[in-house]
Amino acid sequence: MDCLIGVWKHVDCKDRGEEYPPKLSTAEADTLKALNLKMLIANRQAVKTAADGGDATQQTNCYGVVFKESCTSYTGPHSVQCLTGIWESKGCLSEGTKAPVKLTDNERDELDLLNLKELEINFETVRTDADGGDADKVLECYGLVLPENCNSYHGPHSIGCLVTIWEEVDCKIQGYRFPGNLTSADADALKNMDLR
Repeated sequence: MDCLIGVWKHVDCKDRGEEYPPKLSTAEADTLKALNLKMLIANRQAVKTAADGGDATQQTNCYGVVFKESCTSYTGPHSVQCLTGIWESKGCLSEGTKAPVKLTDNERDELDLLNLKELEINFETVRTDADGGDADKVLECYGLVLPENCNSYHGPHSIGCLVTIWEEVDCKIQGYRFPGNLTSADADALKNMDLR
């Protein structure tokens, strides 16, 4: 098994991969153990080569993740299109101040040091922190400042938040759709919308 793991690491597949040797069934591991070293390396290299060539099954087997459509490798450098695909898949918006297209060269260079799994974790953390009410992360992920009395982008929002937004768009308390005058059903519909 140590030899199988050593070859796996030698071809640069990751322990997250579905074919990481300790994850194999006994029969699958025995099949690999029966190969001579040259054949074993060739077999494992074929998994890596197919993964890097775009085979989604082998990407899962080698890396434990399927590359986003415009991502061509597990490790950097990553194109802006690749970064954007991951950014948006994690729920952040192109309006966010840290959307990949808006990054400085230094910020992109830092992301190029991360592999695809680390990028997913990084971008998901930004969104999770934003959804937790971190004002800086809301700006980075969604591209807006939380209005007073609002504590998340997605909601549910309080009546106080709805009133703040009502006033920010310069509507008046006397207005027919003033949040405090809404039926529960109408207010609930607004409470569950995202801020935009």
